[in-house]
Amino acid sequence: MQNTTENKIPDWLKNLQENSWELELLVSGGAIFTLLQLSDLYIEWINTLLITSFIPGIRIIEFAGMVGIKILTIGFILHLILRAFWLGLVCINYVFPGGINGSRLKQQKPFAGKHVAGDLKDQIMRIDSHCGMLMFTSIISAVAITGISFLFAILIGTVILLEISTTGSVLEFTGTALILFFILYILDLLLMGVFRKIPLLSYVFFPVFKLYDYLSFRSYYQRPLNLFSSNVRRLRFFSGALLFSLVTIISSYMALYRTMHWPNLFDGRAYKWQLADGDYMAYSFYRDQNSEHNRSRASIQSKIVQSNFLDVFVLYERRFDDLISQTPTPDSLRTFADITGIQIDDSCYQQVTWNPYWNEEITNIGINTVIDISHLTNGEHLLRIYTDNTRINSSPNQESFEVRIPFWKDVN
Repeated sequence: MQNTTENKIPDWLKNLQENSWELELLVSGGAIFTLLQLSDLYIEWINTLLITSFIPGIRIIEFAGMVGIKILTIGFILHLILRAFWLGLVCINYVFPGGINGSRLKQQKPFAGKHVAGDLKDQIMRIDSHCGMLMFTSIISAVAITGISFLFAILIGTVILLEISTTGSVLEFTGTALILFFILYILDLLLMGVFRKIPLLSYVFFPVFKLYDYLSFRSYYQRPLNLFSSNVRRLRFFSGALLFSLVTIISSYMALYRTMHWPNLFDGRAYKWQLADGDYMAYSFYRDQNSEHNRSRASIQSKIVQSNFLDVFVLYERRFDDLISQTPTPDSLRTFADITGIQIDDSCYQQVTWNPYWNEEITNIGINTVIDISHLTNGEHLLRIYTDNTRINSSPNQESFEVRIPFWKDVN
């Protein structure tokens, strides 16, 4: 009797559980709208970090974050579809409470089966259960990926700190151990705590996994995760999770392959990288064809220049700082312009006046110059912007930056 009293569900919670579909529809609809906007904002934020900061593993974090966004997006879309189907079943079951009229169907074998009698109550309850599981797994997966990304960033920062303050052997051992436990920790999460069930070995994993649980926020959702994993049918769940993961990864890839400069695996054109022998003409090279957010690291005013002046802009990125620091000039006199060279056709321009350039977007700061091209004939020309290694004390083996921009002069 005491056990029954303790486990009795409060009326308010029971009422919420029985009518949660209303809240679920509201949450799913609002979340889908928000997440569709968030995807582009997230990519823009990562690109800003790439320009302004140096964060090791930022591309891994970008992909993991996009996977988290897509898990929520696809999960909520599937939930909304499934819940709408559930609502349709509820409505039709209400309209015809007597259930299926088998005498009017008169289906013959092999069409006659279990779906020719009864009402839809069992199917309604089963789909309602699926909706709840889908909502839970989508949210928990996104939270877990966020925590894992945070943990990964901390581990990368720890390895960098060890690299600065320790010897090579200590760094190699500690760094390898941290990353190895990190991989095992992810496997343990995916396989529903498999390493926590191994006798004796669980004591080896416990101190590190406990720390990782705290850093990845797992300690906050471990109890509901245990409730789920201890009751779900695992073979069916893993089959569905595998299919869902495949769709999520493909969706994340399609959102990122342009910014990551990955090939489009779904483009079957065999000669897309062998279109012509001339220099590549990216739309991001020409400011009249693009917005501030989509411009290349170097750009000019137009593909066809109807002026005797060429307006050249070069974006300043955090990765250039090491090259700038290697110039022989004193710190206070070093500039980005010191390491930037310009060439048009076969002529290198030595006396170029660069000016600092800022606009309303802090990520689009850099250097700008206007070059007199009145001596150039009308027709095709090639602008080359590159790292001038002659001005760097310790020259790298190859140029760290080079952009080739074809343009045409057309002045009457």
